[in-house]
Amino acid sequence: MDHATQALNHRSCAMQALLLGGLLLHGVVANADEFSGYFDLGVRDVDVEGDENKYRQHVNLDSGPRLFGLGVYFEPTATGDFAPDRVALDATGLGGDPYQNVRAEIRKYGAYRFEYERRQSDYFYDDLLIDPADIDIEASNAGDFRTFDLRRVRDKATFDIHITDRAKLNLGFDRYERNGDSTAPIDVEREEFELDAPVDETMQNYDAGFQYDWDRVTLFINQRWREFDNDAGAFLPGASEGSEPEEPTRLDYFFLDQPYSYDSSESQVGVLARITDRWNLKADLFYADLEMEFDAAESSQGTDYLGDDFTRDFEGGGGADRETWQVFLSTSYDITDRVRLTASVRDQQLEQDATVAFD
Repeated sequence: MDHATQALNHRSCAMQALLLGGLLLHGVVANADEFSGYFDLGVRDVDVEGDENKYRQHVNLDSGPRLFGLGVYFEPTATGDFAPDRVALDATGLGGDPYQNVRAEIRKYGAYRFEYERRQSDYFYDDLLIDPADIDIEASNAGDFRTFDLRRVRDKATFDIHITDRAKLNLGFDRYERNGDSTAPIDVEREEFELDAPVDETMQNYDAGFQYDWDRVTLFINQRWREFDNDAGAFLPGASEGSEPEEPTRLDYFFLDQPYSYDSSESQVGVLARITDRWNLKADLFYADLEMEFDAAESSQGTDYLGDDFTRDFEGGGGADRETWQVFLSTSYDITDRVRLTASVRDQQLEQDATVAFD
């Protein structure tokens, strides 16, 4: 039975427990009825029979203690002007599972709301269909030579504030990271070689928004800043022969660096006017600015398909500046309770300057 069809068996066991809020934090406050919660704690035992990479690709559950679920909630019956009326904490999959989530909330109804969420996931991919010793390159029977072993983490926080009954302020932060190992095939001199391609990618967003409501008019102002970095590259971990050892193609070393990054800002101003109970008018102005930079360097040495030695060294880089303007106008009119007439017009302009230079 080949690697793709071998049975993947595992067994697991878990011990679970439930803890009510009255006992969870009893003694912290006088009225423990304001607390509630639970936890789901266990131990998993996994035994894999078959191809371990296939198990990781499709199941990816390991042995060990786990916090499968947790919830803690505090909802006081009486609060002051600024004290929260709800505090909550939820978590799942902590302790090493491929999907782990944590969420926290602090809220004062009609005044403010803070939320934080962290999501972590592990991704594994290895789709070779047969044993590497039986691979026939010309028959293309191996499967996919690309592999991934990544960890992805996203942190997101939002803070909504009711300044007055008419004015609202929204703040946000969003960070995404992707790190790990991967491999990728690359064609050099009519031959494919497998390279290591580490993954190191980060993106951060900062948001700020303001909203003000009059009786029939609402004003929106939104601003976003974004930072992105990707340290892309690949290298050959050692000298590699071609698919046929008797053929001359050989790669002694190979290095490729392609890091790139960009910073951008986006500004938006909008007005929504309720002219009458049936007629609405919306105007929106959007502007975005982006600045990108990238570098590239490739260095390789080996023997080509004719048996000649080659050495290559390339360097280069470049960048781009882009501006985007957009004006959007729309209107709608309710002819009846079931029929609505709408119309819109949009004008968008894009200006971009880019430079690229290589050896």
